[in-house]
Amino acid sequence: MAKDLLVLRTNIPSKYWEEKFEDLKDFFHIIVISDERKNNVGFSKYTKIKFDMDSISNLNLITSDDMQWRFGDYALYLSNAYISDYRYIWLVEPDVFFNKIHPKEFFSLYESIDVDLITSYFSRSDESWPWHSYKNEINVNEVYKSFFPLLRVSRKAVNMIYGDRVSFHTLANDESFFASRLIENNLTYSTFDKHPDVIYNKNSFSFRLPHYSKFIWGGKSIYHPVFHDFRGYTLHLIKRESWKKLIKRIFGIDNID
Repeated sequence: MAKDLLVLRTNIPSKYWEEKFEDLKDFFHIIVISDERKNNVGFSKYTKIKFDMDSISNLNLITSDDMQWRFGDYALYLSNAYISDYRYIWLVEPDVFFNKIHPKEFFSLYESIDVDLITSYFSRSDESWPWHSYKNEINVNEVYKSFFPLLRVSRKAVNMIYGDRVSFHTLANDESFFASRLIENNLTYSTFDKHPDVIYNKNSFSFRLPHYSKFIWGGKSIYHPVFHDFRGYTLHLIKRESWKKLIKRIFGIDNID
């Protein structure tokens, strides 16, 4: 059986993921999709594919100045173009943190679940969501959304939705485009919390509420975004004003983003 792909989409070095890769390299084809416009991300021991104008143009995909942030699903298509013999791609961002469970153990929990996408917070969107406005461009009756820091995608879904990306020249982001076209193509999905041993919520795994790895002590399984250096953590709190989310959490107000 062909190995599955483990794909890290990153614009920063990560000692945490370099250490995890040492334990995972015998079980997965590891690919690093790197945005190196500002710095070299490292990972010289692994296959590294640049996420830049040239690589994306070669796939006949639309480009934009913010595509490394906006189009996370492009990492799937870049990886698929490099290795096409696999069942699933596990796609992860560098600020995902596994708590009290090793990534290999986490991945193995879903080995018997045969769906095209496993993700978190998959749902219909409403008109208040900014990306809902791309509904006509992505040619769907309903706009769906899915959180993108960590997911598992089947080869069938990657190929099918890549074809849609080539056909629809839209700036719709990864969360809206991939989820909506998945449903439109009658593909299947599940969420990580369907497994009874995996626990998370938007106070642990969310878009904006940051975590410092040395302060993580709770029982949740996955965290995002996580910083392993305190300076990066404090910069996030200040520059992105995520301190507001932290204050709410301190006073027992649940995060909703």
